[in-house]
Amino acid sequence: SSIEKAVALLAEATSPVIIAGDGSARSGALDAVAKLAETIGARVHAEPLNSLLVFPTNHALYAGPLFPNAKQTVALLDGADVILTIGVNNLAPLVYTGQRMIPVGARLIQISADEREIGKNYPAEVAILGDPRACIEELVEAFAGEKTEGFARRRELIESHISQMRAKFVEHACATPEDGPMSPGFVAREMRRRAGTDAVLVDESVTSTAFVRTLFELDKPNSYFYAKGGSLGLGLPAAVGVKLAMPDRQVICAVGDGSALYSIQALWTAARYKLAVVFVVFNNASYMILKGGLVAMQGASVERDKFVGMDITEPEVDFIRLAESMGVAARRVAQQSELEAALDWALGMSGPTLLDVAILRDIRSVLR
Repeated sequence: SSIEKAVALLAEATSPVIIAGDGSARSGALDAVAKLAETIGARVHAEPLNSLLVFPTNHALYAGPLFPNAKQTVALLDGADVILTIGVNNLAPLVYTGQRMIPVGARLIQISADEREIGKNYPAEVAILGDPRACIEELVEAFAGEKTEGFARRRELIESHISQMRAKFVEHACATPEDGPMSPGFVAREMRRRAGTDAVLVDESVTSTAFVRTLFELDKPNSYFYAKGGSLGLGLPAAVGVKLAMPDRQVICAVGDGSALYSIQALWTAARYKLAVVFVVFNNASYMILKGGLVAMQGASVERDKFVGMDITEPEVDFIRLAESMGVAARRVAQQSELEAALDWALGMSGPTLLDVAILRDIRSVLR
């Protein structure tokens, strides 16, 4: 059977990697995928731009999200000889460069409930059409009788490596100036420290999302929501909907200043229905994703250092007065010393709140 073929391929792998996708989350496979990874000693990545929580991001085998560009993703998958994708529907870059997303020579096992996804981006040596959770549970059961000493040793080595890499990432990402705009990593880490353990994160932080989705660790189903294809405008109204659906859980919306303006009227809806959503605006006073896109493509704007229509300045948007005009209590956070108290204030309110947080304005590309 296909399950037996997958078991054989994974058993002989020296460096297996699991990529968990939104289809895996929809089937309720969070715990099952973790169990499989622990059993065979495999590191786990989230598919690029996952819109749901596909794997516990605080797990010792979680090696972080893949990215919507080939250069970064193929580097993260370097060394993998067998790749198991589970419910994945996004292994294509946002900007085509001609480079593969997965390493040449890696053997692919694909599990999906959608027949259209089988072999869509890359040919699979073993293709399994079925419910991801049921398939993963079969794989775990099949490995129960296998000799696992080698798997256990590999797991220890992988966990040690991931721990070291994670520590370096945290140190770099969270470094922030004492005065003035903060690094997005620092903001994301402080959000996690002040939020409740069962908090739900609605993410539309765009160019800050790599920091938000990595440093705001989550391990419970239905605790992360993101717009799959990167289209903008979902964040604020989605947070309102999530809070209506889960009124007893803390709901935090991380949103870029540019993306917030697509559907800013959602603030009024939150106020109208007295929904205690905390909206955290990652404010760099620009449409940074567009600037980064031009950097990736080395456009003329980069040569001139002039990005027409991409700066939200002259005047800058006053999110405090804007939020208050719609009935939402708001505060400006201009430097790191103000952030902790502001988060505690926002999280302690019985109605909606908005924090306008100044982040660094350096131009970074996430597309190439």
